[in-house]
Amino acid sequence: MRINLYFLIVLALCLINASAETPKASRYIEIHKSKPVEVNGLEFVAAIQAQWPLVSDIERSREEVQLWITNRSGHDLAFVPPGQLNLRNADGTAVPSTGMRDGTRCPLPIVIRVGDTCCLSIQMEMFWHYHERCFLTYTDDTGFEWTYEPLKPGHYSLSFSIDASEKDASMFSKLLGGMAVWSGSVTTKEAPFDIIEGG
Repeated sequence: MRINLYFLIVLALCLINASAETPKASRYIEIHKSKPVEVNGLEFVAAIQAQWPLVSDIERSREEVQLWITNRSGHDLAFVPPGQLNLRNADGTAVPSTGMRDGTRCPLPIVIRVGDTCCLSIQMEMFWHYHERCFLTYTDDTGFEWTYEPLKPGHYSLSFSIDASEKDASMFSKLLGGMAVWSGSVTTKEAPFDIIEGG
């Protein structure tokens, strides 16, 4: 029986493209980190689990992302959350985000001692909207609820953007009895991750 060479070539190309476009599930858990960025004495790193299973349209799942902050300033510093989370597709385009607020709360400052690292964890929820599209949502430290959609299997990246004004830093410094409070603007480098089919 003869096998058509053209058919084999086309089949091989399809398999290669499929494997490139749809990430496969791993047999272990791995954490991906961004390269560090230091601004005004604090070093920022985004961290995320390497693979997130895409839930079915009747399921919900909780995923965690982290912001690692290391004090390189030479003295104690207070940091006031929050920061905005950024998601990008494999082609570099931003995953559209929207938001709403049911209430407002004031985040508590976090004191980071010299040389210490603070890990801020953000719990996100993944689920489907009326069986039509899958999205991620989380509520930040001020009570603002962020939503990112649509999501499908593929390659993504995560980063954080933080903007703390000198005016706000001065206000919190007075509340903390004169302790230095970080101010500045920073966007972390990107940490890659995959959304995969199934669990």
